[in-house]
This record gives sequence, C-alpha cells and structure tokens, in this order.
Amino acid sequence: MRRSARVKSRGLQPERTSVIEPARIEEIQERVRDFVQALRKAQAPAIVKLIESYTRGFTDATQVRRSVTALAKHLEHCREHPDELPDMPIVHIAANRLEDVCKDALRAGVIFAARPTLVARSGRKLAVVAGALAVGAAILAAPVILTALGVDFADLHLARETGKIELPQGDQASVAVSVLVEAAEPAAVRGVEIFPRDHCSHELRGGGSCKSVDARYWVDGKLPTFELRLPKQAYGLLFAVADPELIGRVGKSTVLVAATEDTPEGIYRIPLEGAFLGYQPARCGILERIKETCIPRRVGPDARHEDMPVPTVVVEVVRGDPTRTVGEKRRKQAMATEQKRKAEERASQIAGALSKIKAVMDDTAKTLRKKRFEEARGRIDKLTLLFAPLDALAAEDALVDAVPVEVEEVRARFEDMRSELRAFEDRAFDQAFKMLAAKENKDRSEAELMGGVASRMHISRQYMEAIYTMHADEIEKRMDQAEKARLAHVRAAKAALEQRCGPLPTDTWKNVESYLRASFRRSKVVLSECLTPRLSDADCWSVTCDFKDILPTGETEPDIVTAHKWTFLLRNERIVRHTEQRHTEQPIDTL
Repeated sequence: MRRSARVKSRGLQPERTSVIEPARIEEIQERVRDFVQALRKAQAPAIVKLIESYTRGFTDATQVRRSVTALAKHLEHCREHPDELPDMPIVHIAANRLEDVCKDALRAGVIFAARPTLVARSGRKLAVVAGALAVGAAILAAPVILTALGVDFADLHLARETGKIELPQGDQASVAVSVLVEAAEPAAVRGVEIFPRDHCSHELRGGGSCKSVDARYWVDGKLPTFELRLPKQAYGLLFAVADPELIGRVGKSTVLVAATEDTPEGIYRIPLEGAFLGYQPARCGILERIKETCIPRRVGPDARHEDMPVPTVVVEVVRGDPTRTVGEKRRKQAMATEQKRKAEERASQIAGALSKIKAVMDDTAKTLRKKRFEEARGRIDKLTLLFAPLDALAAEDALVDAVPVEVEEVRARFEDMRSELRAFEDRAFDQAFKMLAAKENKDRSEAELMGGVASRMHISRQYMEAIYTMHADEIEKRMDQAEKARLAHVRAAKAALEQRCGPLPTDTWKNVESYLRASFRRSKVVLSECLTPRLSDADCWSVTCDFKDILPTGETEPDIVTAHKWTFLLRNERIVRHTEQRHTEQPIDTL
C-alpha cells in the first residue's frame, strides 16, 4: 500500500484507514479533462474522440463502472504500447495520472455516477413532451392526410380483375389489358408502360411472391419475364408484357402467360400497374401546400405519370394433357427464328470489327518492334475499345454459333502485344518504386526521381507518372508488406529488450524504499510518489520518484527536511543506479 506524502510537525501523517468508501466520478472527470487537453495540444483528435466516448457512461449509474473499467484498460494498453500516444511528456504524465485515479476508483468497489448536465435533463423532458404532442398531432391529422391523398373508402371494395383464363399445364395464352385511367395530356405522351406492380419488389397479398427471371422466348420474341408463385410453392406461372401502345387517350398492352409442366394447379392473380411517358402532371394537394413541396407540371423524355391502375389478370392453371404441348412448340419456333436472326447480325458485326482491328494491330506491332512503348500504349487502348463489341458477342447465350477461329487468332495476337507492353510498364514501375522508397532519396522531389527513371526508360515523365498511377494496387500492397516488416522488427526488438531487462517491475515501491533507507542511514526517508516504470533501450526500466529525507537536529532546532526527485534505473527488478534531478532543503515548520 502506498504511504501518504504529507508530513506533519514532529512526525508523519497516520496511514489510510482500511475502510473502503464509495468513489466519486468528479476526480476522474478532472483527470480526463487534463488528458484531453494534453492530447489536443499534441494534435491527436482520434485519441480524443476515443477517450470522450468512454465518458458517456459517467452519468449513468448502471454504466459508470463499466466505462471506468474500459478507460483503465485502454490506458493500461497505452502504457504497454507507448508508441500509440504522441511523444510528448505532458501526454504520458496525464495518462499515468488518469490511470491511477481510475484504478483507485475501481478498488473502492462502488462509483457514484456524475449528475447529468442541466441541458441533458432538460432535453430528456422536452423529448417526452414533444413525443406526446407528435402522437396527438398524428391522430388528429390522419383524416386530413387520407383525404388529401385521394383515398376514397367507397371505392375500396371494387375488384379490378379480368375474366378468369383457364390455362392447362404446358400451354400458354394471352390477354389484352388497358390502363383504367385516360392520359391527362395525350399530345405529350411518348409511350406507355405496363409492368408488375412495384416491379415485383414486395410480397403479394395472401403470401404469394413475384420475381424477375431470365428472359424467355415467347411468340413475340424474347421478352423480360416474371414468375408468380403461390404460397409455399417452388414453381410458378410465367408471364410477360408485350406490345404496349397508346390508342387515343388509353394505354393498352398484351399480357402473355405460360404454365410449365411443373406449374402447380391453382388460381394466380397477376397485379399490374401502368405509366404514361412524356409528361408529369402538377401535384399540389393540401399536404404539399402546407409543406411547400408542390410538384410542378413537367413535359419531356424523362417525365412519367406513374401509379396508373391496370386490371389484375386472373389465371387458373389446370391439369394439362401430356400429348398436347402447343405452348412449348410455339416457344421452340420463336427460339429458332431469333437464333437465325442473331447469327446473321453477329456475322455482319464480326466482319466489320475485324477489318478495323487488323489495321490497328499491324500498326501497333511496328511500334512495339521499335520499342516505342509510349506510342504503343495509345494503340493498345484503341484496340481494347475495338474488341469490346467482339467481347459482347462472345458473352451472349449459347443459342448462337461459337466465336469464329479467325476471331480467336486475332484475340491471341492482341493478348501477346498487351503482355509485352505490360511487362515493360511493370519494369518501369519497379524502378520508380525503388527510387521513391530509397532512404537516400528522401530529400529529392518526386518529379525529379520520376524524370530520372523516365529518362533511363526512354519515355516521357508524363507516361512514367501514368504507369505509376496504374499500379496503385501494387503500391498499396508493397507498402503494407513494408509496414508489416517494420512492425515485426519493432516487436522483435521490444521482446529482446524485455528479455535483457526483465519484465515490468511489480515491487517498485518496495525496492525504492529499501534502496533509499540504505542510502540515507542517518535520516528518515519518506517516499511520496513514484511514476509508472518506463522501458528504454539504453537504461532498461526507469522510474522517477519524489521523496524527502528528514534529518533531526535536536530539540532546540527544527529538523532539516530535504526534498528529492530521483530517477532509478532497474534491471530484472533490481535497482542498479540512480540519477538525482533536484533537491531542496527546507525546515520542517514550512511543510
């Protein structure tokens, strides 16, 4: 137990009582302010933010002890890893003092929480009052809002559905649907869209589901396709929307439906909605006027009049006849027609692309043979753009023929050229990175170093900088590797130092007290304070302590008291020597 540093006339203050009293948070808050002030002087905002996060629980009786414990553990970690704090004595001293008061408070058993500020208490009460007012306002405003949104409760019971379509498994059918509201500005309409309600983004009423699937071949060609499933079913009804058009003021379209052999029997309801393209009507209801968010009328290609009602298509899937697969035959016929069209179009595109690619490729080969890599880079980039249509064709589905052999040969030749250019750029980057990372070049500018490498590689400095930028991922990778190597070296050096100097001394107070008694045999020594031991390469463990020696002079004269501040050097928990920083002599009556 640490002894008191105060000295009374003709004697010492009695030791602390063993009764543990509850600790108050005010002293910790004061030390936190000192520590934060020191960190701000050292310009360490990230650590300030972390320390302040621990103090949020100081006003909560259920969280105060946990906050103090977390703060103490973080300070202990900083003490063990001093390189994580700014290298300023004021910061380390404030951290040590804050750690000491936190540990004293935790040893007390109970920590009284700090009283919340007046602003916090007032804010809590205002939040309760505001919440009550908001609930009341919402209840009163609900009828007004529903009326402003155009909700007509008399129209809710109306069912907007088509007649039931009976569809055998393995067959397909179609039904015409119309938008139930006429276009407000038919002259501005550029098109009409009919699609699944909310684009199949929400679960349907009754537990069913709707999702987008791969495009499917229908009688009208390949169309975006959706699948509607009944609850707890793995397969569903396929449908698509074809040929949307505006006839007068009315939008119409055809809904194609198909039931596979795996589609379960049952009634399927396909919810739809529409939109007119080309205009957006003005909207300024009661709510918009109050909030000043009225939407003005717009006309243009990106304007849409959305949320138009469309009848729900009702389909009843029934058991199919295995010998009658009309829908599958139609689908295969549509697939064959589409395949033939794509093959012809694709052959024409490949022929046109190859003629351009070969011309640029021959020119690129000449520049590479002459080692004009900077000029070759521009041609390689142009070839990449020219190959894009061929890549898109190669990525199409398997219904078209394989890529011609001639295309594969040209692609292989292009890859060889690109590999040769990439190898040169990798060599240039490697030289530039070594020059920039070399310690002897730290005082030279980046532009000068880049210019030197560019001159040796016979390219311009702008191209050299572009190469260096293109290797951003490699730069980050190498820097991470260098940092990991540096940290491993630091950890190894620290481990070797601790092995030479021993672990963190645990009986520093006792060892210093014994050392001082042996040094001041004629005086009485009172140890006041010892800081936390610090580890250094030159002196191993060092600890700075304040103490006084009291030399009695007799009954007629006051005792001579000398205040000292010594730094003790320890190795393997033993004091090997000390250095004296200051001492002051004063009579005991002035203490």
